[in-house]
Amino acid sequence: MKLYVKQRFLTLLDNFDIYNDQGQALFHVKGVFGIGHNFEVYNKYNELVGEIKQKFPAFLYTFEIYKNGRYEGYIKKEFTILKPSFEIDYKNWRMNGDIFEWDYEIYQGREKVAEAHKELFKLTDTYSIDVYDESDAVDVVMLVVAIDAVKCSQRK
Repeated sequence: MKLYVKQRFLTLLDNFDIYNDQGQALFHVKGVFGIGHNFEVYNKYNELVGEIKQKFPAFLYTFEIYKNGRYEGYIKKEFTILKPSFEIDYKNWRMNGDIFEWDYEIYQGREKVAEAHKELFKLTDTYSIDVYDESDAVDVVMLVVAIDAVKCSQRK
């Protein structure tokens, strides 16, 4: 399953859609006003399918992941000098690649779950995501949104 994230230019809150390769919006990500970056993820039927909540203090870059109102795990930016990395406590997943250049893969064991790539030469941030099992799409979207929130926070 191929997904595309195209963020809107100059928005007050982080609100954007995630499309399939036919241009249909499959998910809507809504920024929730509060301390830190918090998001709600809706499916194409406008049903809440997940939440991403940044833990306080915000500078630690830890995001908790919720599905159906239940805590499922977290993603946390690790403080490293040379190469940025993330600790993931979610579905036994791990990440490889250059996360801050938006060229990385998500694995469960030796099996590749998804890939994310930033598309160059676009006015707004645009990413393509390959999800290999459609049932993982919501989970992959939530991780990608959390990583993007860390990137945006560090640019400020």
